[in-house]
Amino acid sequence: MKISNKAPRFFVSENLNLEEVLIKDKNIIHQLQKVLRKKVSDEVVLLDGEGIESFGVIKEISKKEVVLEKQKMKIHQKENYDDAGDGLENFSKKIILAPVILKKDNFELVIQKCTEIGIKNFQPIISERTEKDNLNFERLEKISREASEQSEKIFLPKIFDTKTLEKFLIEKTQNKNENKIYALQFNSAKIEINKIKNFSKTNSDKELIFLVGPEGGWGEEDLKLFEKFNLENISLGNQILRSETASISLSSLLLL
Repeated sequence: MKISNKAPRFFVSENLNLEEVLIKDKNIIHQLQKVLRKKVSDEVVLLDGEGIESFGVIKEISKKEVVLEKQKMKIHQKENYDDAGDGLENFSKKIILAPVILKKDNFELVIQKCTEIGIKNFQPIISERTEKDNLNFERLEKISREASEQSEKIFLPKIFDTKTLEKFLIEKTQNKNENKIYALQFNSAKIEINKIKNFSKTNSDKELIFLVGPEGGWGEEDLKLFEKFNLENISLGNQILRSETASISLSSLLLL
């Protein structure tokens, strides 16, 4: 049976190896029943976020549960999967976007839009000028999951636990051969995407980490850390951007 490309997609925690999958998630049931107006025999795609993509049809649907009958299943290997179809799968997997914590709505926008663009790893950072660590990880994961569904991703991004800038840099520079760290900073040399991609090709084992600062820019203590750990400063040009805009623009330049 051929499943339509327009079939709705949902990331779930249920066992997708079963021939029938019972869904009790209220949000998914609401989406299927009330928003999408789905009924028996309509097509649905379920994903586990780790590479399993299960194609099925609705067998039963009610206010309390939905039963999906599996028609076929695909298993994608993370190390080989290219979700953009442009040969950048290895490049995108190595990128860690490390934005400083912003106000709630702004940080959520970063997670949403950068997930859509293709960022697979997020590292929230506390810098000298961070207001407070007020992240709701459950909500951030929900936003990331919904963005992944809408942009038809196979794998869910990782959102790592918050770290201070200093602790993160200490951890990531213990073995200098494992990564390359860039700090986005106004008045620095403009980012050269091709140079970064070429570096990635010739250093396939290295992570590429991109630090994005707060609204008022990096503080003096932050800059001292950049110098101490020998980071490479880059900029997006002469435009002064809001922090969330900078994260989204940087991600677009890297992956689109």
